[in-house]
Amino acid sequence: MKKQKVCFTLRRYNQGYAKYIIAKRDYSFEDGLMATLLLDDLIFHHNKQTIDQAIDQAITSGDEHAFQQLSAKYRHYFLD
Repeated sequence: MKKQKVCFTLRRYNQGYAKYIIAKRDYSFEDGLMATLLLDDLIFHHNKQTIDQAIDQAITSGDEHAFQQLSAKYRHYFLD
């Protein structure tokens, strides 16, 4: 299991002396990968829903140019 290290450097005053305090937090590669995949899935569904709504709006308004542009973007959100 590979660990990734995240380091935060905070400037704090400790008893009148300016010192750097380093706070470290380790998390596993699997946790980072799971978080990345979850965020990717959420963003994918949000973007698809937004484009769906914009396409519906373009159809109801009769804007063919906007429909063509949105359909080109929407092509990335489905598999043939």
